[in-house]
Amino acid sequence: MLLWRLTGTQNIFFHEGEAWMKHSSAIRAGLQWNLPIEQFVTLSHKLFSLIGTGGRVFWDSYMSRFTADAIGIALLGFDFEALDKPNGSFVQHYQEVVRDLSDPLYVSFPILGRYLPRTRLLSRLMDLRNCFQAILDLKRQRRGSDFTSYMLDRPGMSDTELLDNMVAVFMAGHGTTAGALSSIVYYLAKHPYFQDRARTEVLSVLHAKGHPTIADIDRMPFVYACIKESMRLNGPSININPRISATPLSVGPYTIPPNTPIVLNLYAVLHDEQAWPDAERFNPDRFMFGQLDDLAGWLPFGTGPRRCPASNFALYEQRTLVALLLREYEWSLPADSIHADRPVNAFSSFALNMPKDMYIDFKKNELADKKDHVL
Repeated sequence: MLLWRLTGTQNIFFHEGEAWMKHSSAIRAGLQWNLPIEQFVTLSHKLFSLIGTGGRVFWDSYMSRFTADAIGIALLGFDFEALDKPNGSFVQHYQEVVRDLSDPLYVSFPILGRYLPRTRLLSRLMDLRNCFQAILDLKRQRRGSDFTSYMLDRPGMSDTELLDNMVAVFMAGHGTTAGALSSIVYYLAKHPYFQDRARTEVLSVLHAKGHPTIADIDRMPFVYACIKESMRLNGPSININPRISATPLSVGPYTIPPNTPIVLNLYAVLHDEQAWPDAERFNPDRFMFGQLDDLAGWLPFGTGPRRCPASNFALYEQRTLVALLLREYEWSLPADSIHADRPVNAFSSFALNMPKDMYIDFKKNELADKKDHVL
């Protein structure tokens, strides 16, 4: 696959056995080492400076840029300046490559690559990989408090493994979180009652202009419930990567032969009426009052030992931005939105749910400016 030319195969998503255990433990430790709430707050305020007093905003584009900067600064230790420079070379290059990798014709008929090789795309893929290599080389010279610096200080990974994991972590965390942030803002726009309720909770916890801490964010369970419900309804991933067992597996009355690719359909699990009554309805209260907090069926990040290692990072990124957004703004869907009935996702060869062409109407929340809201 062309994608592997960019990501490589010496990373946490491809390794097995002892090699996977080594990569998994190192990456999980690095991602848990530093939860960059202050950086999420800084980026949120940079986003608000672009929204200003309100108006119509191309939201999914903003979220793609926001998450690129969040991963760049907090994980790679490099500022892509995606919010400041929407047409900057790296962001534009990356988005064009991802778009071309998802060409429906080549995805549907991969044999075309044999007769119509995509030499230009391959060249751009290698240019993009070289950009990541340049960031890695820079971090060797200038360490910081970011994930990449942490990984460089740990022994045991080759240069190729470091680069492959850097690219994989960026790609895995960018589109998924951008899609999740687009979805939660959409559902709160569609359901103003829940938006108002979430805002009331935020204003009861946060100072009008203060910066939230992890403790503050943890005191907003309803905001978290809204995010969980949004990720259930329009989860960032449709399925998990296929896995193969070397031995036969028994699943209920079925026996799966060895070496059979097995794919967990996350969308089906998250929309199962037996686990989620009235599954198509946005209802954050299912996660309140301890009702479903530990339900095994909530699997937007997968499950088991291969569960997304950056899930905590992604959730706090969302919880921080959504809380601050609720404090600063009110928002709604435009009357002519293509998402009037349900979110319309872009085509993705990576099995992602990413709302496309999502415009949101924002209005400055005057209440937050007039009073210092503290419990």
